[in-house]
Amino acid sequence: MTLGIAIGITVIETSSVYDLSFTTAICRKDYRDYAEVCFKEFGDRVKHWITFNEPGGFCSAGYASGVLAPGRCSPWEQGNCSVGDSGTEPYTVCHHQLLAHAETVRLYKEKYQVGDELPMQFLKKNGVIPKEKLPPCN
Repeated sequence: MTLGIAIGITVIETSSVYDLSFTTAICRKDYRDYAEVCFKEFGDRVKHWITFNEPGGFCSAGYASGVLAPGRCSPWEQGNCSVGDSGTEPYTVCHHQLLAHAETVRLYKEKYQVGDELPMQFLKKNGVIPKEKLPPCN
C-alpha cells in the first residue's frame, strides 16, 4: 500500500469454495463466519472486498454440467457425474450464494464499515455489476 497499490481480496477463494456445501442453507452462516475472520484479520489492510467471483459460472459449471469443481450434475450430463441433480442444484446453489452475499454485506455494514462507501462487490461474468444497478442492501 505504500506504493499506492490498493489490495483487493476475494473473501472466498476457488480452493475453499468447494469445502462449503452451497446445496444447504448452513453454508450461509459458514460463509459469513469465514468472511468475518477475513474482515477481522485483514480489514486494516484491504480497501476493496469481493464476495463471489462469477457466481453464475460456479452454479452452472459446477452443479448443472459438472465440468468444473465440485463436479456435480445429473448422470446424463456432459460432466458424467456420479452425484448431483442438474435440474435443481444450480438454482439452490445460486440462491444460497445470493443470501450468503447479502448476509456478508450486512455483517460488514453493521460491524466493519467506516463512512458511507461500501467497498464490497458481487462479481458477475465479464465484470462487476454496476453499483447503480444493485438493489439496496438494507
